[in-house]
Formats: sequence, structure tokens, C-alpha cells
Amino acid sequence: MPPPEPLDTDRDGLTDEEEALYGTDINNADTDNDTLTDRDEAKVFKTDPNNADTDGDTYLDGAEVRAGYDPKGPGKLLEIQ
Repeated sequence: MPPPEPLDTDRDGLTDEEEALYGTDINNADTDNDTLTDRDEAKVFKTDPNNADTDGDTYLDGAEVRAGYDPKGPGKLLEIQ
């Protein structure tokens, strides 16, 4: 019998155990309400899932990502040279 799947109460892609490590809410897929899931912040964009504006520029992380900007600082998310 395979081991049981880890719990992901809010179904955001982070296990409840990972949520405890990040300090995020196991019952809310977007703890900081910036429109990025806790998983996307922690594992994809490497932003702070507990801070809606990781770089402090007054734009929510989710808005920056949707517009193609880096939510961790100045510049675009992807710059092709």
C-alpha cells in the first residue's frame, strides 16, 4: 500500500507541512491576497507569500506578474537579449 498523499487543505499546491514552514494559511490558497497562490509565490516567482508587495513598490505581486514585471525588484520578469 502506497503512503498517503500529503495534506493540502486549501489545494494551492503547497502541502500543509510546507505551509507551516512558510508561515502561510493552510485554509487560504492566497495568504497575502495578491492574486498569486502561495505555491506560485514560494516555488515559481520566489516572492514572499506573506507580503502582497514583496519589493515594496506599491504594486501587488500578482499585478506585476500579469503585466510582465518582476515582483522582486525593477525590470521585466523575462528579458530576452
